[in-house]
Amino acid sequence: MTIDNCKSKSRKKQLVTYLLLLALLAGELCLAGWYGHRKAIYKFDVVRAGILYRSGQPEGENWDRLATLYNVKTVIDLREIVPTADWSVEQDAACEKYGIKLVHIEMLGRDEPPTQDWQKFLDITNDPNNWPVLVHCEMGTSRTGVIVGCYRITQQGWTPTMVSKEAVNYYFKPEKHPAYLKFWRDLFTARKKSLQASSAPASTSVPTTIGTQSNGDK
Repeated sequence: MTIDNCKSKSRKKQLVTYLLLLALLAGELCLAGWYGHRKAIYKFDVVRAGILYRSGQPEGENWDRLATLYNVKTVIDLREIVPTADWSVEQDAACEKYGIKLVHIEMLGRDEPPTQDWQKFLDITNDPNNWPVLVHCEMGTSRTGVIVGCYRITQQGWTPTMVSKEAVNYYFKPEKHPAYLKFWRDLFTARKKSLQASSAPASTSVPTTIGTQSNGDK
């Protein structure tokens, strides 16, 4: 075998290797592009891993991701019930398809959440049979923010200041929601008094009512 023949075969092997690597790279780029174009779940985030998630209104293939990737078993919808709206029809169909329990807790306006509403929310999120739970409103900002703040304070011992700072990360505007801020302060104060009057651990003590006066988050 001549030197020229050896060089020719070597070049052919290099070319084949190059083409194979190019094909693999092209495949990876296509796959990355496909994943990149999948629409993200709007303002999705973890509140407590495996227990509670938050987001704006899921749509389209979001539902498949929630069911298969996050194994969501319960959805709490804080929006006004509008059975004929496209998003509502889609949500009903998706929950039925994936066996997700759908719970409606209508939160309207900017007033403090009624006691029965936030208590219902806590009852659901504290029941392991419902985990993981996704709570959402339309934009995942104000209504979702105030109810997640309720969870943070009652279940995780956060202060109103901590809750407010987190809410701002989701474009919550405190100056537009004074009733929500008061709700957090009152809830924190009620929890603090409850802990002082009881030897129960902070993580399991949940106030059943909140007062009308707030002492802040001192």
